Amino acid sequence: MSNLLSFMIETSEAGLSREEFFAAIENSDLTEAEQAVVRSGDINAISDLLGTQPKIVCCIVQPEPDEDEEQEEDETKKAANA
Repeated sequence: MSNLLSFMIETSEAGLSREEFFAAIENSDLTEAEQAVVRSGDINAISDLLGTQPKIVCCIVQPEPDEDEEQEEDETKKAANA
């Protein structure tokens, strides 16, 4: 397990205050780059260091028309044909 991952697990389980968390960062075995990223709170940069990928799902779904909309369309078609 990486130092960063171990640090993140240990500090999250410890329930540290903000000040205690930043002190833990300074006293950790993390590299300067890792410390800077953790201090920044940039979740994307932390994910990059941990080698994880964000869980993003994107899909487009065409909703089924409401019954009222179907009736309006039918009435519009009937009026156009009359």
